[in-house]
Amino acid sequence: MYINGHLHTDENYTRALPNDAIVAEGTKSFIFILDKQALEKHVGEENHEGHEHGDEDDDDAAENKMAFRMVEVIPGLKDEGYTEIRLINPLPENTQVVMNAAYYLLADMKKEETEHEH
Repeated sequence: MYINGHLHTDENYTRALPNDAIVAEGTKSFIFILDKQALEKHVGEENHEGHEHGDEDDDDAAENKMAFRMVEVIPGLKDEGYTEIRLINPLPENTQVVMNAAYYLLADMKKEETEHEH
């Protein structure tokens, strides 16, 4: 017979995220968080560029847009699909973190950077 299990011998609480929420860029690791300030700034700039205020289509588009910011973290122990993270700088309360597919956000960001270079 074969038994697989975990023995928990102490109670250490730590921050952990699914492995898919963490991306590596060079020697550093990052997570993505929802950046409401960048989104508000972007929507505000669009409204000042001649768009009419109160246009229903613009309001719907603003609600569907999201802006993300990369935050550097220090990865720790891994267990059962989760990785311990240590924050370099504290995040505000109620910060929304991307929980999966962070790799695709990084790839999309890189794609946008190379498009602007041409």
